[in-house]
Amino acid sequence: DPKQHFVTTKRDFLTSNEFLDKIRARARVGGPEANDVLIFVHGYNTLYEEAVYWMAQIVHDSGFQGTAVLFAWPSRGKAPLYLADREASTYSRDYFEEALLSISKVSEVKEINILAHSMGNWLAVETLRQAKLKGRGDFGGKLGNVILASPDLDANVFRTQLDVIGQLPRPITVLVSGDDEALALSSWLAGDVDRAGRITADDARAIEGAKKYNLRVVDLTGVDDGKGNHHSKYSKSAAVVEAI
Repeated sequence: DPKQHFVTTKRDFLTSNEFLDKIRARARVGGPEANDVLIFVHGYNTLYEEAVYWMAQIVHDSGFQGTAVLFAWPSRGKAPLYLADREASTYSRDYFEEALLSISKVSEVKEINILAHSMGNWLAVETLRQAKLKGRGDFGGKLGNVILASPDLDANVFRTQLDVIGQLPRPITVLVSGDDEALALSSWLAGDVDRAGRITADDARAIEGAKKYNLRVVDLTGVDDGKGNHHSKYSKSAAVVEAI
């Protein structure tokens, strides 16, 4: 029932120029947030079809009225293929950078915001890092909010990435949770090195990082998202989605 469920009713295949024309036309319509673009970068173990519905849910629940764009990197969509997904996300860095640059050159677009989840944060942060090294890290001055939800990032690697990226005009928002079981497993696979998404707000490293790198650390440990591995609190709590 389309009144109760998300339903795919149409699919178009677009060239790069046609894709940008869609964004341009959406911005020209006017209205609240029409010139804002929100790019969602999905996480590990997420097929393209699933990522589409993740984005639809986020846009619906948040009330975002701008232009929503999904950057779908080629996850294999199977839990045991963690390393394969890691390689696929790394492979996608140049493509994500090109997408950001192309959208930033659309004159009607005033602001580009990024929301990344889980392993998608590795892709997003690495892309911001390499863009900064190339001298185009602000994407024409249009980079707005960067929200890293449950980042599956080695805490030490994250620090070195931020050393390159530096402080952005707006604080990078990092959503963390001490009870994230998926990140606990990721940490174990990485030799018990902490993941950035499990370092809670009262940890000295989080406090130091917030000051040095202009981070806004939001601790969701106390948020009740029901059963599960507590890895997707950013999308399962109405209060959190509204805040985003």
